[in-house]
Amino acid sequence: MGWIKSTILSSLPGVAHGFADRDPGLNPEGVFGFTGIARLNQVHGNQVFVLGERIGIGGGRVADGDAIVTSRRGIGIGVSTADCVPVLLTDHGGSVAGAVHAGWRGTALRILDSVLEKIDEEYGLKPGDLNAVIGPSVGMCCYEVGADVATLFRDGFGDSDEYLLETDSCKYMLDLPGINRSALVKAGVANVEVLGVCTKCNPNFFSYRREGKGVGSQLSVIGLV
Repeated sequence: MGWIKSTILSSLPGVAHGFADRDPGLNPEGVFGFTGIARLNQVHGNQVFVLGERIGIGGGRVADGDAIVTSRRGIGIGVSTADCVPVLLTDHGGSVAGAVHAGWRGTALRILDSVLEKIDEEYGLKPGDLNAVIGPSVGMCCYEVGADVATLFRDGFGDSDEYLLETDSCKYMLDLPGINRSALVKAGVANVEVLGVCTKCNPNFFSYRREGKGVGSQLSVIGLV
């Protein structure tokens, strides 16, 4: 299977991207023509890292955080997930790129709002200038949470009936991709695409919920070329 592409991002100039499955092959840099891919030590928070022109990426993680934005060309930026929500962003002209790891903790901390604010602050681009794609992640069909997590979202976000379904024994099914889509739409992002692939349902993807501790992860990457 390899790499899944977004319809929206594929139509934009100067943007290379892809959402990998569990067997994308070797050397993702070569697939997209990047000299390297900058990644983060993901900590399930809402910190946004700006990859400037003078920051080296080496072979490791460039910083702690869960979102990375850049205007550099020739270098990819990426996040790793295994049920959490990967979000890739760019503007209509392909001058800025962003990659976001949104687990339930980061989502509850409104990481996407932090990313949009950082893009505005650094590059002067408003949500209406941006396009976003939500990649493969665990769907509402498979994401059961307890009352503590459900309460966190019910109290902190509106329209909880759209993304929380109570089952039994104080358990709930949570639509994590749906909450992130709603956050983007409410913020005014021009175009939002949801790929709609559930990582737990689909064995082509790594899934913590299906495989447990020690599971691998798939890379979601975007860059300007």
